[in-house]
Amino acid sequence: MDSILLENLTWLDVQEYLKKENVILLPVGSLEQHGPHLPLATDSINVQFLAVNAAEACQVLVAPTVRPGVSFNHMKFPGTMTLRPETLVELISDMVNSLVSHGFRKIILLNGHGGNNAAIELAAIKLKENHPKVVIGVLHAWLLSKEGGKVLECPIQYHADEGETSEMLVSAKPLVRMERAIKEIPHSRSGLFSFQITEVFGQTTFYGLPKTHTVTQSGIFGDATLATEEKGRVLFDEEVKNLIQEIERLKKLNLEDYVEG
Repeated sequence: MDSILLENLTWLDVQEYLKKENVILLPVGSLEQHGPHLPLATDSINVQFLAVNAAEACQVLVAPTVRPGVSFNHMKFPGTMTLRPETLVELISDMVNSLVSHGFRKIILLNGHGGNNAAIELAAIKLKENHPKVVIGVLHAWLLSKEGGKVLECPIQYHADEGETSEMLVSAKPLVRMERAIKEIPHSRSGLFSFQITEVFGQTTFYGLPKTHTVTQSGIFGDATLATEEKGRVLFDEEVKNLIQEIERLKKLNLEDYVEG
């Protein structure tokens, strides 16, 4: 294939692809503030970079990246755009319905933004109900990093931080304004939310995200000054490797063995 990006192909190209393969990745990002040093499209850029690198290795297609996402908590920062969760559910559903109608049968919804979690998972539930013989997986990109995160130094790893900035130095370096990067440690005034990386996934009750402007002036959660291109490559290398493994596992799946419900 001349390109693994669906949008760059002709309908004849897609027709030929579907004669031998039926896997496609659908990246879902956001268009929201990422501090004074990163572009609004950071999540979308990083998740597409991840998808493209893995898809090229596996020779599967990547659908157009969904942007914006659900980002209402960042709306005090100019340029941020948000969808209502139900809008994102319908958008993803319409895109997947289109893909299924053409013959795609193995689809990974690759999520690059935490605010999208609930909407993507709801969309997947509805789609599986409508397409019981289509494999639809939800993969949150950050779960692909199991060891790579050990290169990060700041205990606050959340948003526009050391990790995201390091990855942007790999995926879109010309768009990064490192001279504007700062360290800002967020604080939840209510005490209901912790930003410590060791506690983020260990909280037993989730009360929703605080409005960003109430916990950080810059929009940074962590220490973006610690970011380096080398750290970004370590993170992406592991994420791409693990995504390749998941794609290859899906390619080998016999649809006749997949029974939904």
